[in-house]
This record gives sequence, C-alpha cells and structure tokens, in this order.
Amino acid sequence: MSSRVRSIGSIQLLEIRRLLSVATADVGLLQCSAASATAFPTAALVKDIRAGKESSSPHAMQSLGNKLYFAARDASHGDELWQSNGTAAGTKLVKDIRSGSTGSSPYSLTRIGDTMFFVANDGVHGNELWKTNGTRSGTMLVKDIRSGGKSASPRQLTVVDSTLYFTADDGKHGRSLWKSNGTSSGTMLVKQIVADRLTCVGSKLFFVSNYDVWRRDSTGTSKVWSPMFKPSGDYSVDLDLLTATGTDLYFSGSYYGPEVRTDHQIWKTNGSTSGTKLVKELDQSLYTHPRQAVAAGSTVFFVADAEGHDELWKSNGTSSGTSRVGQLSFDSIENLSGLNGKGYFTSSVSAGQPKLWKTDGTPKGTTALATLDYEVLSFRQTGGKLCFATRLGGHEETGIWISDGTTAGTQSVRRVLQSSYGFASEFKAVGETIFFSGTDGDYYGTLHGYELWKITASD
Repeated sequence: MSSRVRSIGSIQLLEIRRLLSVATADVGLLQCSAASATAFPTAALVKDIRAGKESSSPHAMQSLGNKLYFAARDASHGDELWQSNGTAAGTKLVKDIRSGSTGSSPYSLTRIGDTMFFVANDGVHGNELWKTNGTRSGTMLVKDIRSGGKSASPRQLTVVDSTLYFTADDGKHGRSLWKSNGTSSGTMLVKQIVADRLTCVGSKLFFVSNYDVWRRDSTGTSKVWSPMFKPSGDYSVDLDLLTATGTDLYFSGSYYGPEVRTDHQIWKTNGSTSGTKLVKELDQSLYTHPRQAVAAGSTVFFVADAEGHDELWKSNGTSSGTSRVGQLSFDSIENLSGLNGKGYFTSSVSAGQPKLWKTDGTPKGTTALATLDYEVLSFRQTGGKLCFATRLGGHEETGIWISDGTTAGTQSVRRVLQSSYGFASEFKAVGETIFFSGTDGDYYGTLHGYELWKITASD
C-alpha cells in the first residue's frame, strides 16, 4: 500500500511507501539504523556535501572505529577522503591530499586494526599506497613504490592477519605480489609473479597465476595446483576461485579442446598438495560453469546454469555432499549471499515478480521471505544485514530495504525522499548504522545530487 502527498506550491512530491519484501535503493550516502521488527525505518539526508543539485558522489566506503570513511567531492575540493559519524557536523574532509578540482581519487579503502589503507594520487607520486588513522596529520604516503610521477597502482588490497597484500608495478618487476605492514621499510616485493584473484583463507593468501593456484603463508609462497594443460591454440581452460570456508578454498576448473573435454570440476584445497582434492564433477552436457559461490557456515552454495535456467547447489566438501538443492529452478538466481549459516538469494521467473529466498540447504528449508518489485538493485550484505534496492516499475520508483534474514525483520524503509526517482547504493554498516549513497528528486528534477543519507528507526 502506498500514499502520496503533493505540495503544489513547492512543487514537491512526498512519497511514503510500505513494501512487503526486502529492497534497498541507490539514494545518496545514507545511514541505516539496524531497526527492530516493530520500528519502521526512515531515510533522511545526513549532509548535502556539495550543496544544490550537484553531486558529491560518495563511494569507496569502509568503516574504521565508529566512523565511515569514503571518497567524495565538494565545491572546493576534488575527489578526496572524507569521514562521517552520521551527523552533518561530523561529516568532514579528512585531508586535501591533492589540491584543486582534480583530487587524489582515493580507492580500495581497506582496514587493518586502527589503520585505513587506500590508494591515492597526490599529483606528485602517481597512484600509490597511503594510510590514515582518521586525522589530517595521520594521513600519509606509505611508500612511493614506483619512484617519481608514474604510478605503481596498487590493486586487490587483501588483508591476511595483520599484513596487507596487493599487486603493484614498481617499474622493474612488472605487476607482482607485494606486502606491507604500514611502514615504508615494511612495504616490499613478495615475489615477481603475476598474481590475480587474491583471496584470504584463515592465515593463508591464495591467488591465481597463469592458471595455477598458489598459496602464501609464513612458510613461503608455493604452487598447490596446476591444470592438466595450459591454454594454447584450440585448447582453453576455465579457472575460478569460488569461495573460502573454514581452512579450505573452493575453486573450479574445466578444459576444452578438440580431443579433450572434462566436466566442470569443483576442487578444494587447504594450501597443501595432499590437501588439494577433487570434490565433484558437474556434467558439462547439463551444466555451465559454476558461479556466485558463497560460504554459509560449513556449507558452500553456488549456482549452475542448466539448459537456460538456474539451479541452486550446495557442497560440504565431499562428492556425496555436493548436490542440487531440491528441484527448484529459476529463470535466474542473483545476489547469492551467506548470513548466519544460511544462504540467501533473489530469483526471477518469467511469469512473476522476483523474490528474496532463504535456504538451509534442504528443499524444506528453502523458502521465500518476500515478494519484491520488478527489479533488485545494489544488493549488499553488511553488518549482519541484507541491504538492497528495488525498482518499483511504472515510474521507475525505487524502494529501500533491510533484512536480518527473518520474515519479521525484512522491512521496507519509509522514505522521506522527495519523489519516485531516488536511487541508492554503496551500503556499508558502521556499528548499528548502515550508510549508503544516493540521490532524490521529484517529477520536475532532482533536489540533491548523490549525497550522504541515513536510515533511522521511526514509529
């Protein structure tokens, strides 16, 4: 049910909408309180960082302590590092790293303890590794990995225990694997190797290099798995790191060629040669490459395409325990997530609206939590909640939703956003607050650009 109140004099549309399923919208940087099932959450602007209809475009959000850190721009600065405690007064620039309208363009914000690492360009050193403790004086370059104005461009920042791993190009070794403890002397080349898909599993780092799976830990850097052949000519290999659960990494591999064909293989490894085992093969004549794998407790859920429709699968790491979940099939399965030992996903079918589903890995335990509107957007798990947006159809309205994984705890957000054209994304929890980025507007245009918002509990 929805109600709308128009204020003709101010040419504004106030829409308050109650939805019956889980959705979140791409509306300025918002803050969303983890509300109880009896409270009805409401979205409200935290601060119009770039006043008027221009956008500050908050993005690259990460938490540190009780504050949100993100990149944004105001009327006086380019894209720079900001922080917010959820109030207008507490939303402020951390440091103007690169003066002028260009900005330092921070990205890949990654937290270790009380330090936030990120990549930025101060206009002198190129894109390099930086860190901050949240103060202007504590925001500094860690190391000029590629000396001079050229960029090392650190990527895939990944935390293993208290060490930051990433790939970078120092101009001498090509793009290779690096690590940092936050000091210049402690930022160093690990191995001259092209590393991709860096993944943390317990105290180990896994990555892919030239279709091989590698492990890095306190004992060194070693190859743990290689395909039966490498791509060449008419032969190809599909390899994908799926997800981690406990001490194991799950990955998949398949081979194609004129004289060889394998089924889609699901593997797992604990980082040792003896602990790297084939779990199961999925018949290529029935299924395409497994995807969207997530861990939920000791179970790994993934999606397989079966002749034009999607099926949900599960695995406990054994062949007999790797199977399809019931006989459910969908036109598509999206947004597969693990939360509190259960799997969650959204589905669509040609003859109906999309739904939010919950599964414990059994047919009986796979149930729909909510029926959604038209299209699901910006799905994110953060702070023990599922946050996402839905497009409501006709006028391309958007709805904002949060869920704790229960029917009662799956709530729409009563919107005080002006109009049906709001849009929300970048959900990130900081304690009991969920921030996200978005815009509002009415049928005559936007009121604010993409700005910082918050969702609070309301009666």
